[in-house]
Amino acid sequence: MTIVTRCFYALQNTLLPMIVSTIAAVGCLPLYWLFSLLWGAPGIALAGSIAAIVQLAALTIIWARRHGAGAPIGATLLVYLKTLAAGAIGYAVAWGLHTELWRISGLQHLRPLPANLSVVLVAGGAGLVVAYGALMALGVSDVKLLLTKVARKAGLGPRGKAGA
Repeated sequence: MTIVTRCFYALQNTLLPMIVSTIAAVGCLPLYWLFSLLWGAPGIALAGSIAAIVQLAALTIIWARRHGAGAPIGATLLVYLKTLAAGAIGYAVAWGLHTELWRISGLQHLRPLPANLSVVLVAGGAGLVVAYGALMALGVSDVKLLLTKVARKAGLGPRGKAGA
């Protein structure tokens, strides 16, 4: 979302992203209320995520209509939806592992930091791997390119020619 808002800021248009953000947040107030009753703090986080997704979609559509002679808006929104779906799949795997690890492992007898760190590494790592696999299966190839660049910068991948 930051990238889309910065496009507006680069054109000295700070008012429109602020208005869209406000409308998205106010529009999601019923979700904040409902989700907080149903799930407490995690529900509030979910409502905030939904508000951010609405804001991102709205700003992307506005940008494309005003300035988007490049990529078609439908293709961009499809990538957003695929990414959201892959994230939801990865989250479901991570949450399921998290729940099972706490249930069967006896980690609750450890000190909080090592127990929580163990769960985060196992469940979160598995969730990330599954989300990556889902992105690849859904055809979001930009993720592979991004990971290749990150690996190269970290010195983990093959390097290109000097100056390239």
